Amino acid sequence: MLYHGGDSGMQPGEGSAALQALDPEDSEVLFEVPLLFPIGFGLDPRPNTMAFHPRSGKLYSLFKANLMEQQTTFGRINLHTGVARVIGQTADGMNALAWGPDRGDD
Repeated sequence: MLYHGGDSGMQPGEGSAALQALDPEDSEVLFEVPLLFPIGFGLDPRPNTMAFHPRSGKLYSLFKANLMEQQTTFGRINLHTGVARVIGQTADGMNALAWGPDRGDD
């Protein structure tokens, strides 16, 4: 997945920000979905990092409210509608997202 930023200064739910799925063989755009951000993401939200959950296949992201902010929001992006959903706030400056194995019973 590739994030394509919209015009700076866009309001939540506006602008041309989009996600593009690229063919790994030739970089052809397979599909594109415009991103829609609720107000909880700030004035100029941008996905900072993205990862697919290995079991559900859902796309999660850490979002920045704008390029100058350190505060990040954890959320999920619906690949069919482009709507981003707030899950919660994270520590300032978070910039990595990864899934680990279940801890299980030791």
